[in-house]
Amino acid sequence: MTEKILHTKSFKNFFGISPTTDHTYVHLDFKIYDSSKIVPAQLEETKIYCSFRTCIWDYSNEWEDKLTGIRFIKYGNQQWDTKLIGDQALSDIGCALAKYSKLKKLLLNLNSNEVGHYGTQDLLIELANCAHLTTLILDLGSNKVRNQGLIRLCSALPNCSNLSTISINLRDNYIGDESMSSFNYLAKLNNLSNLTINLDKNQIGSIGYENLICAIYQCSLQFLTLSLCNNKIGKQAFTDFQHELSNNLIVEHINLSLLNNCINEEGLIKIGKGLSQFKQLSSLTLDIKYYYSYKAFSGLCTILADCSNLRFLKLFLWYPDNEQFELFSSIGKLVSISELELNLECLQINDSDISYLGFVIQKLSKLQNLGLYLKGNIIGEEGVISLCESLAQCSKLSRLALDLENNKINRNSVQLLSSKLTDLNNLSTLQICIDNNTLHVLNTLINCNHFSTLAIKGGYSLLQNESLLSNLKFKNNNLRVLIFDIQYQSSINHDALKFKLYKLKRAVHIKFKQ
Repeated sequence: MTEKILHTKSFKNFFGISPTTDHTYVHLDFKIYDSSKIVPAQLEETKIYCSFRTCIWDYSNEWEDKLTGIRFIKYGNQQWDTKLIGDQALSDIGCALAKYSKLKKLLLNLNSNEVGHYGTQDLLIELANCAHLTTLILDLGSNKVRNQGLIRLCSALPNCSNLSTISINLRDNYIGDESMSSFNYLAKLNNLSNLTINLDKNQIGSIGYENLICAIYQCSLQFLTLSLCNNKIGKQAFTDFQHELSNNLIVEHINLSLLNNCINEEGLIKIGKGLSQFKQLSSLTLDIKYYYSYKAFSGLCTILADCSNLRFLKLFLWYPDNEQFELFSSIGKLVSISELELNLECLQINDSDISYLGFVIQKLSKLQNLGLYLKGNIIGEEGVISLCESLAQCSKLSRLALDLENNKINRNSVQLLSSKLTDLNNLSTLQICIDNNTLHVLNTLINCNHFSTLAIKGGYSLLQNESLLSNLKFKNNNLRVLIFDIQYQSSINHDALKFKLYKLKRAVHIKFKQ
């Protein structure tokens, strides 16, 4: 069901125009956008888009999800006034949303506005009337929440007693240590299982971090995403991190990002010891990106290898010069891993380095999914061939993501690489990003019989050439999904491009990125 709402100057009246208030999913977007950077395809993917700020993209006046039956409000592309959203306006929004008694999911984007101490508290008090609300996604990045606002926000969260999923973005809000203990209120939400908190670019130190962790461990979570990049945690953190979190043994998925906090090697080992206490931990993403020695990283891998249920591991790595062999050796300790992603961008990795990494990876006998993000290195033809030969030894490998953009790979190397990739007989899904895409490469990959899903990043220069497109030869009947992941360009004629791909009579998708 879709509604067309007339423009009005009052938030209360705006929502009040709706003839029915039995919607279950509402997505409101009050963020200020740079219209020159908007990617229309991104808006299409969301299916529901409500912008009160700028006329962004008029792809459809009406839309209905007949497959899922989700009912929603779509406000279209109204031109709202230029005044930023503050506490009073947010309070009015809360009063309006309180009428939606059947509301289950609310996504509210208030990024880059002027929400302060009181607005979020008023909003959540009003949302208490939405007894069925289970999912709250609240983006307050770059506002004026500060410590008092965060305390009021957390104290009001228990009003929505049925919440099971909470995602709060508080990036860049001048928040410090004083308010971190306010997250203790989350323990009152008995149904809470999925928690995401973004506190990047604030003023949180080691004391605040420990208070935050002590508060979070009281929650019976299954999924935890915690981002504290660009704060002031420093070298003295993690004193109580392990002890407190070891009491919460049901967490299965952790995404921890602590980039730019100057955490020393002792702190890294303590993080590993703390994570190893999660006996049910099956998925871990760890982003610290600091120049740790191979001894520290080896110690971390040794600890993680003892996590018997750990199956998915994603690491963002930096390391000192001349220690890459030792560091890669440490990865070989993770023998129980079935899904591994390594972000190794811009680290001067050469042919011998990548050959050795391949040698280590082939020892991971349980590996099924692998992501290697190697953009901006100095890998050449010899390195990629050696890597593919090693991957061919991974008998269970079925999915591969490989980013080799901005390396020393010429057109001939790309053709050899595509040929080697087709030799990976168990590989069914391939996502690849390389320079020098050619028609030969596309035809080689598209017609590899064991690929059912193929995603190619870049290649717009190929897609805009209709005669070249017509020469793509589809001989692989197993290929179900073909995706071209293209950098968005305002000069692209999207409709014409889609028409060309439609004529291929295949499940071809285009994904535009900023």
